[in-house]
Amino acid sequence: MIFNLFKSNPSESNHQIQVSDDMRASAKAFIQSLLAKANFNAVVALNNDVAECVYLMIDDEYETARIIGKDGQTLSAMQTILQSYLAKQFGQFIPVFVDCNDYFSLKIEKAQDKAKELEQKLSEDRPSIELFPMTSLERRAIHTMYKDSDRIATHSVGAGEDRRIVLTLSNGA
Repeated sequence: MIFNLFKSNPSESNHQIQVSDDMRASAKAFIQSLLAKANFNAVVALNNDVAECVYLMIDDEYETARIIGKDGQTLSAMQTILQSYLAKQFGQFIPVFVDCNDYFSLKIEKAQDKAKELEQKLSEDRPSIELFPMTSLERRAIHTMYKDSDRIATHSVGAGEDRRIVLTLSNGA
């Protein structure tokens, strides 16, 4: 599930980021303002199910493609700008996730489903499988999905737009 992408591993860091209601409200107001200045008539909602991240959902019936951009580039840019704005305003890094009409959520779900499908093809004769090129968000979702697996290990190969995940049977499998 997408919410797991934002949960930090307690062993990785002693500092847990606390996302406050002020941070969420500021993020929502910033994105609403950005969209209004670009003449979008979109609705921005907060998803409060994720405590470790500011999760904004943009809903737009008519201009979805323009908000998302080619391969999600506009949406990713909005996310980066929002992250910079919040870091400057609150003096700390604040993880953010901005989605429009579930574009990223569905893309991540499809990538995870494909990984599960390819996982079934792993065997002693075929101990590793290289997946298709994907975005860093999709790769992170797949790494997160397998992080506690005793059977499957993951690592990334390639560079830039050709970066992909390799699924490998673990030694204990």
